[in-house]
Amino acid sequence: VPDHDLLPHLAEPMRRVGDARLTTSYLDEPVLPALEAVLRERFPFEPERLTVVDGALDAVDRITAGTVRFGDHVLVENPAFPPVLDLLDQVGAVVVGVPVDGCGLRPDALADALDAHRPVALYLQPRAHNPTGVSMTDERAAALAVVLSQHPSVLIVEDDHAGDIASALPVSLGARLPASTVHVLSFSKSHGPDLRLAAVGGPSSVIASVTDRRLLGPGWSSRILQAVL
Repeated sequence: VPDHDLLPHLAEPMRRVGDARLTTSYLDEPVLPALEAVLRERFPFEPERLTVVDGALDAVDRITAGTVRFGDHVLVENPAFPPVLDLLDQVGAVVVGVPVDGCGLRPDALADALDAHRPVALYLQPRAHNPTGVSMTDERAAALAVVLSQHPSVLIVEDDHAGDIASALPVSLGARLPASTVHVLSFSKSHGPDLRLAAVGGPSSVIASVTDRRLLGPGWSSRILQAVL
């Protein structure tokens, strides 16, 4: 949980938002154009499409709902972030753990798991891994990309939950495998849990399924909060 005393004060950004008449139609774009421009500058690769949802776990949940079916094999880090295991259990996925070392996922173990289980997806935290604290190096990302390039049907789901508070530089497999990578960049740790905002970028097919499904629920993340961010 972020230290409240270290979070940015929101009073001044909220004042600058003004009267908050940011939405003129239910058919407006789900992401404020000014925010999307900033997010694209900060993203670790050029995503085909980008949207904003209500936090990192919301993003992972929505990606899972649109990607993983009952009985599908899914690779995760071992150890893994427990809520991800709970989400995968809810959809009936068969979870396969891949060991991590001091640089991230082990390429040899990943190759073995890909060959043995033919998974539909790989879930990982590229930096500030919970619970080990490990951050993936660029050299390790390059090695993993070589392995994953032999399995283009596997969707890579990256949860950069720590965002700006991580001491490691941002690293993404999307820099080498953009057509297979969905990257989640959260601002809850750096800008405040109550903003409930995370950017999700990746292949249009995956992001479109997330945005289309949201039209039957919340529709979009508050543009007032987007303006504050």
